[in-house]
Amino acid sequence: MTRYSLLLILALQACGTSDDAPASVQRFAGPVDGTTSLVFVLLDGDHLNVYACNGEVDGVFEWFAATGDTSVTSDSGNASVDVDIGDEATGTLTLDGTAHPFTAAPSALGFGLYRGVAAENGDALEAGVILLDGTEQKGGVGARSSSTLTVSPSPAITTGQTSLLFNNVNIPLVNAASMYLR
Repeated sequence: MTRYSLLLILALQACGTSDDAPASVQRFAGPVDGTTSLVFVLLDGDHLNVYACNGEVDGVFEWFAATGDTSVTSDSGNASVDVDIGDEATGTLTLDGTAHPFTAAPSALGFGLYRGVAAENGDALEAGVILLDGTEQKGGVGARSSSTLTVSPSPAITTGQTSLLFNNVNIPLVNAASMYLR
């Protein structure tokens, strides 16, 4: 393991991803209408994290983070999301200029987002897999080499899985239980 990958793993573990969700954290997951994507929404106090993916080669792989705002542009700048939190998370995910509504149901620990980072040969790898239930999931692994991002479908995972193997690289996974930094 390189020093860089160790630092990424330590940073991820320190950023509020654990198996014990604080009582103030709300987690939701569900399908995005008119697409093959799933969305995961996490509200931790006034910190909002959203991840959307469709599990396809160079497909939807969008990460969002904000404090005090529920209308957010993704890290890539290619998508935006507007979220309303109640008993469910409802909102609109805008991809390529087209708005797609979604309704995401509460997500118990063990389901929802599994996230991980690793480094290999100078590439930063980030995995995100959404488990809706025991049968439906979508996920991607983004490999960033300088300014180029390549997205590949992630291997299937199971509830409670702690890592995934991608191109002979073991990526540690955590089930997002509270706010994570981007």
